[in-house]
Amino acid sequence: MLFIVVMWIIEILSAVALVAFAIGVLSGPKTATAAVHKAPIIHHKEEPVPVKEEEPHHLPEIVEHIDAQEADEMLSDELAMEFVVVEHEGHRTIGLKGHVNLGDIDKVFKSGQVVTLEKLKAKGLVNKKIKRVKVLADGVLNKPLMVKAHGFSIQAIKMIELTGGTVVKLK
Repeated sequence: MLFIVVMWIIEILSAVALVAFAIGVLSGPKTATAAVHKAPIIHHKEEPVPVKEEEPHHLPEIVEHIDAQEADEMLSDELAMEFVVVEHEGHRTIGLKGHVNLGDIDKVFKSGQVVTLEKLKAKGLVNKKIKRVKVLADGVLNKPLMVKAHGFSIQAIKMIELTGGTVVKLK
């Protein structure tokens, strides 16, 4: 007799659980997203908004010589970064990282030359063991150069660009 009562209670509890589950499913989730009301969709016939084309950004006038402070005053960081050329080396360069100042580069390179890590090593501006180089803005730059390096300070980028040179960031 006790067995029959226990089975009857289990059946009742199962039925109650099933009804509770059904009520929960039918009433929807009780989350914050259920309370969100969507606005009705109203279709208006609108004319397309003309897209205003941005004019290409231009650097200020080219200067004959510049230092980091003048470069900061003449050119914003954002505009300077738009003119940086990224060049992929085809492999990941690991190893010792060195740095070189633009003032030192200016002393040993001629106008229009391409500055590379190999040329910096050959001219004794960086150690021969260096595998990656960062160009810093110490000194004055008096000529346009194409400088290829793994890193640049933002002032160095500005100085190179404002003298008519090109910044090539190696990746």
